[in-house]
Amino acid sequence: MKFLKFITFLGVIGLFEALNYKYSTILDHDNKVRLEWNIEEFKTEKYINFRLLVKTDQLPLIIGFGASDRGGFINADLIVFDVRIDQIFYIDSYTNSKGLLKRDKIQNYFNISKKIIKFEPQIEIELKFERKLDTCDPKDYLIETGTVHLVHFLLKNNKLYPNLKSLYSNSFYPEKDADSFDMKQTQLVKSTFFDDFTKKFNEKETRFFDMRNTKVQLPNLETTYWCKVFKLEEKFINKHHIVAYESLISETSKGIVHHMELFHCITDPSEDMKSYNGPCKSEEKPPGLTQCRKVVAAWAMGAGRFVYPDDVGGVIGGKDYSPYVVLEIHFDNPKMRSDIIDSSGMRIFYIGGPNEKLRTYDAGIMEVGLEYNSKNSIPPQSLSFHHHGYCLGTCTKYSLPKKGVTIFASQLHTHLTGRKVWTSLVRNGKVIQIINSDNHYDQMFQEIRLLQRPVRVKPGDTIINTCVFETMDRENMTFGGYSIRDEMCVNYMHYYPISNLEVCKSSIYDKVLDNFFAKMNFYDSAETKSNNSIQKNFNSIRWTKLTSSILSKLYDKSPISFSCNSSDGEHIQNVYGKNDEKEFFEIPTFRNLKSTNAPLDPNISSQCRRAHDDDEEYNYDEDLSSYDYESEDA
Repeated sequence: MKFLKFITFLGVIGLFEALNYKYSTILDHDNKVRLEWNIEEFKTEKYINFRLLVKTDQLPLIIGFGASDRGGFINADLIVFDVRIDQIFYIDSYTNSKGLLKRDKIQNYFNISKKIIKFEPQIEIELKFERKLDTCDPKDYLIETGTVHLVHFLLKNNKLYPNLKSLYSNSFYPEKDADSFDMKQTQLVKSTFFDDFTKKFNEKETRFFDMRNTKVQLPNLETTYWCKVFKLEEKFINKHHIVAYESLISETSKGIVHHMELFHCITDPSEDMKSYNGPCKSEEKPPGLTQCRKVVAAWAMGAGRFVYPDDVGGVIGGKDYSPYVVLEIHFDNPKMRSDIIDSSGMRIFYIGGPNEKLRTYDAGIMEVGLEYNSKNSIPPQSLSFHHHGYCLGTCTKYSLPKKGVTIFASQLHTHLTGRKVWTSLVRNGKVIQIINSDNHYDQMFQEIRLLQRPVRVKPGDTIINTCVFETMDRENMTFGGYSIRDEMCVNYMHYYPISNLEVCKSSIYDKVLDNFFAKMNFYDSAETKSNNSIQKNFNSIRWTKLTSSILSKLYDKSPISFSCNSSDGEHIQNVYGKNDEKEFFEIPTFRNLKSTNAPLDPNISSQCRRAHDDDEEYNYDEDLSSYDYESEDA
């Protein structure tokens, strides 16, 4: 058998003799399949070393493991093992567009080893194997720095599929024929740049406070934004630093809490604020809440605890710091249940106080991308429809300090139809770096990720957040907005030193969209009218590949209106001119700005892969010294 390989010994010496694995995750809901891994570099190539641990009640056992774009077994990249007491067979494999298992002509896994750890009370199997992050094989999954959807299946004691050969001769479909299968999202290539800056966080030795709802009965609505006002303790009259934070999700609300934000209120510290605990859009909420928009902490579904690098901290408290904050929680309740009692919130870990040294840099959170309105919308039946959200250089010119800021972490965010997201840094009309990217984005797994390398943004730089959406299962327009059925396209970027800039987002210029609606009426007899709402006009159009393409090009080339706002919701001075109008900003021409997928990272992808990509090389190493902020000249 040309592609059937086997080994009969218990271990081999691999390319890398790493016995301790840095990362790990559980792959199934029964806690029987565990993955551990390391990333190593050898002669300029990057490799990943896997250790797969499986519990079973019998042998032989067929195990399939790999990855796919969205976490299913369509076009998946797999290695399939046939584990027996004294032998192991394996085949590098893939599934086609129908989910049928096939042999890969090129075998790209190596240094395979098997070990049976114990037999009782259950058999525990250890499998070790290695591969390159980028094998240059078109059938293989390119392991990038973003989300990876890991898949696996188990098959035992099956008469139709008794061994590996039978899987390929008897038409095996993992999702249909396996005894069990599962999917797990993770990030395989994690940041190592901050390893030297980040001490191991010890929650038992770090003070914290919780801010959470108290037995809130959710309304039977699909989308609810709930706001609750809190007053900080008296000790926060002194400046403190947030060093970590995490979510606290009620058991009754798991899968319902979509995201949370903790906002600081930019008001006079001597002024009291009325208490409030209710829907964020209610007319009963105090008018002062409009000034509570400075993000202190942000969490979204799938994210774990976020820990700051050890010389950076989020600011909370101080002499001129209002003691009021607002917890805002977005609940996604598609079944519109009325029996959910919620006590979710956030836990904030902090340092500071008398005689306690604070960290070197104050961190902020900047939101860039698209404004949340119906102008930024997506036609139905779109396989790949992109949007660019602009933070123009005229905003960063007047809002950032002279030395610029350093971005060290990022949280990409869309709703249900987002498939790819990336953020580009533009200087002098050219994309020079990709700040963060995810070509396999999953709205159920919105981690706050430390960047692979810190990125310096200078005054005058433009930041562009790009999202690719897929609406093939939708018959009507998907509008930009707050509901889970609406869409967003933003990046919450963590940076230092803190500046006045809080929000920098865009949408198409109103008059351009009005003109588009008028032309759709004239040329395609769409029932669009000048006195209709934007949503009604969009829904009046006959959406085809042609009309969708026209709208896409319109978004790419047309002038925009954009928000360049400080934490109190006011416009940054000097950005909008004498009349302080946010309308009509021409989009400059940007070289090498992509619209279909995030550019390949040359530190990950092989030259053979990049040779087939139309990207220019991005200077990912520019400004790496920016983490040592004081070493930079003005």
